[in-house]
Amino acid sequence: MKHIKYYIMALLALPLMASCGDDDYSAPTPAGNPVMSCTAPATAVWMGDEVEVKVNCKDEGGVALSTLKANLLFSGQSVDETTIRTKEAGEYTVKLKVLYAQNVPDGKVDIQLTLQNVSTKSNTETLSFDIKRPHFNNLQFVSADGVKYDMTEKSDFVYQAVLPSSKKTFKGYFATKDGKFVFGSSTGKDISLGETGNFNFTSGNMSDVVVTFDAKNYTAGPTDVLPVTVLDFADSDAGKTWVGDIKQGATCNLTINGNNLPDDWYYDSDWFQKEDDGSYTFKAITGRYTILADFTHKSFRIWTMNGSEPMSLNGDGTGALWIIGNEGVNKPTWDAVNHGWWTGVDSDVCLTPIKDKVYQVTLTVGKQLRATDVNFKFFGQANWGIEFKGKDNSHLISTESEVFGIGDGNGHDNGNVYLKDGVELKDGETYVLTVDLTAGVDKAVLKVEKK
Repeated sequence: MKHIKYYIMALLALPLMASCGDDDYSAPTPAGNPVMSCTAPATAVWMGDEVEVKVNCKDEGGVALSTLKANLLFSGQSVDETTIRTKEAGEYTVKLKVLYAQNVPDGKVDIQLTLQNVSTKSNTETLSFDIKRPHFNNLQFVSADGVKYDMTEKSDFVYQAVLPSSKKTFKGYFATKDGKFVFGSSTGKDISLGETGNFNFTSGNMSDVVVTFDAKNYTAGPTDVLPVTVLDFADSDAGKTWVGDIKQGATCNLTINGNNLPDDWYYDSDWFQKEDDGSYTFKAITGRYTILADFTHKSFRIWTMNGSEPMSLNGDGTGALWIIGNEGVNKPTWDAVNHGWWTGVDSDVCLTPIKDKVYQVTLTVGKQLRATDVNFKFFGQANWGIEFKGKDNSHLISTESEVFGIGDGNGHDNGNVYLKDGVELKDGETYVLTVDLTAGVDKAVLKVEKK
């Protein structure tokens, strides 16, 4: 109670104190004449750099100086300011940051200088100088995984970099090598100076992707609007099969009864690439395909179509290529579809046509490929007929692989793929097999890459 009483008494005393203060205070009478001499920058200053002006200050009336205030004005609006304590006459250096901002063109800006003495007398002068937007020779695109790509200026302030085979959706930001300028996004959609967050990119191109950035208006690309192909399956005779045309690079939603594909389903990475947003990108060349959902093994069998029939290989190397082999090779796993040298789309593996006349299949040891007794062959249909051999045939195939060989009839059946002597496969190893027919069906080349 005592503290509250004293607090109230103190509040009541405030008006009296203020009244006394008003009676005692008298504003100083402005006197003297503060003057400045300075020179505007002789050459244009780059946006983002610092402008420096030397100002000689004095008071012609001998009154002591107080402060020198400087304001950098863009179209009359202050973008940077500083105040210098001027205790005595002399030369002072004013430093101001020239704003680097979106959509600001080259032009003139002003520095407003105000010199004041201790009597509050002041004088103001304005300097005008040119500013220019810099052209970067060290700008980079920094991907979300930290890989940096040098960018080149293709037109005024528009920079580009080429990313090798990227995902359809990817992220990154832009920065100069010295870190002076950084352009990123806090939302994934809008770019700001000084942000290191990632901008979201989308591309309908499945080959090399050109990333662009306009350092004047802060726009970037690609930001393609991607159409979506819905591939929905149900555990019924009619619902298990989808037949239709798909474009290479198409964005697909793989769903079961309208719901996202469960994590325990095998979607086959030769045909589909899973994106960060849960969608899938179709990797095969544009064409007609059958996709069959196998609810027993939670997987898909996919093959190329020619109208209403499974595609066969054409004489020029286009069409389809198939694997027929022993029980040790198949998809989703070799033991799930354990059909030794059976024919038909339910038993044979259709390779993915990734380019015109180029076919690919990915096999993981212990899953799609048995570690021992490797024995299969490439065929031109899901049946007997056209087959590739190592010699003495219209369709010939060779390889320089150190892991797999092509039989020529001497120790291994003509055309059959086998494991070379001394090579041991281990479960978990993954091999990408690519058959290139661009030189002709009599000059097929099998390339093998271990992932």
